[in-house]
Amino acid sequence: MMKKLLSLLCLSLSIGAFAQNTVTVQVDNGNQPHSGVAVFLYENPMARTTGPITNTDLFTQVEYTSGNGIASFTTSSDTAFYGTFDCSGNFYQGFHIFAPASQAMDTLVYTTCVPNDCSAIIRTGQTATGLGIEATALRDINWTNLPGSDHRFDVNGTSYQGTTSSANSSSVMVPNSALPASGPVTIFYTRTDSLCSAVWDSLWYNGGGSGLSCNASFFVDSVNTAAFQGQLILQENSTTSSGSIVSYVWDMGDGNLYNTQYPIHTYAATAASYNICLTITAVDGADTCRSTFCLPVQFDSTGAPVLKNGFTVNVIDPATFSLDDPLLESISLYPNPSKGEARLTWDATLNVDQVSVFTINGQQMLNLTPNNNEVMISSLPTGVYMVRIQTENAVTSQRLIVE
Repeated sequence: MMKKLLSLLCLSLSIGAFAQNTVTVQVDNGNQPHSGVAVFLYENPMARTTGPITNTDLFTQVEYTSGNGIASFTTSSDTAFYGTFDCSGNFYQGFHIFAPASQAMDTLVYTTCVPNDCSAIIRTGQTATGLGIEATALRDINWTNLPGSDHRFDVNGTSYQGTTSSANSSSVMVPNSALPASGPVTIFYTRTDSLCSAVWDSLWYNGGGSGLSCNASFFVDSVNTAAFQGQLILQENSTTSSGSIVSYVWDMGDGNLYNTQYPIHTYAATAASYNICLTITAVDGADTCRSTFCLPVQFDSTGAPVLKNGFTVNVIDPATFSLDDPLLESISLYPNPSKGEARLTWDATLNVDQVSVFTINGQQMLNLTPNNNEVMISSLPTGVYMVRIQTENAVTSQRLIVE
């Protein structure tokens, strides 16, 4: 029942407004409602891998069922993923796709008993200053026999009073000074000391964060989108500091997910925008890193990029647009990150025709025609950009960060 939160890093770029959708979940045994049980909503794609919810600790909202077994959520996502636990720790889940924006009434049924009064789910997150711990009750105190809402944590033998955000939730931040530089951490949580047995969890603490870092990333290739006749071309360029990326999960924003690095997906119709998200998982033998990057793809009245009903998204490897030209390796972009001005250089024998700078949304910011083997890139606002270098026979790109 208790899950360890290996990484809480989620990079999400969001522009534009999304419709507010309401989902109402009824929990019952087929005949009678289950009252006062926690129902969790999962709006973070990191909670899912190939579709079903696998990381139950990555919930973004929690509500408790009323006397008629109903819990309601409001979300800006176009798909609602939700779930609840029974008394044995089994997780029951469902989802609803909103098309168009609407209200939904769904039902979760389990014939076993509801969680006991003291049940809770614990999740943790390592930071540079210590270990954050949060406990969320699986039963609403208004439906239990507990006399109060006292929350206590015992972490490696030291007792902490929890900071209570509600009668059903509490958290504590344990500083690095109270934790091992690297080693096991045991957590005991009690909702009310006099009546509840402790709920426990354990994890391996590594001194404030994983030594492994990773970055999910992709961008709209506006140049090749025009050449692919109705397809939106995305270039995937995620990175990891060490080890290897072992999982790619694409959420196309319409309820479809792919667990391959370079999927091709055709939409049934064109909406005002689709929020496309990529989640990667990297491992190096000791640590695990997860990162999510989201990019809303929007369309203007002129159809730029040109997308019609039934358009296709094609995620490609950037290397497929570059010939095997060793001179491309001579390209250098520095300093990066830049404080406002960066120099792009290359071997004098490499004939660069054009240098273009795009935002990660595909908006062209600069178009430079070099007259030697370098160009200066300046006058860009703070942000992340893709610098495209085009020769007679090849195209390659580099990322530029302007601070």
